[in-house]
Amino acid sequence: MKKGGGVLTIIGGTIGIVESVGPILVSAVGLRFGSEFSALSFIMGWVGMVFSLALVLLGSLVLRSARRVYALLCLGCASLGVLLATCVFVPMLIFGPLAERGSATALTRYTPEAFGVLWSSGWYIGIFLVLGVVGGVLATLGTSTSERTPDESQDE
Repeated sequence: MKKGGGVLTIIGGTIGIVESVGPILVSAVGLRFGSEFSALSFIMGWVGMVFSLALVLLGSLVLRSARRVYALLCLGCASLGVLLATCVFVPMLIFGPLAERGSATALTRYTPEAFGVLWSSGWYIGIFLVLGVVGGVLATLGTSTSERTPDESQDE
């Protein structure tokens, strides 16, 4: 389970990196032309890039080492990324439509353009961070605390 968790973490991190490049490039063009939500997309792309890169590095350490600390770091990093994505998406998706129905001037930041930015920028990155959470759990369960790596001098 350790190898499967490490591979799943690396796959999720790699696809998260690829998905993070799109919002960064699109928002860079949007910033140049003065688009309204380009800064939000730019920040979300870079945060996704950092967490995805950390997942790839920690996943490779999980595959290479028999220490449980790398699996726990992988699980913590992916969980923090999913938690940040949830803190951004849940208020926008739940409270945004309620604020729009309540009054026209209640919260003007909840616009259809903001929803489009959230869905295109960070939601897909968050999905692949969930793969990192699953991979971290598998790697943590697959790595025992008393596991020893055989030396060259020992017979297997």
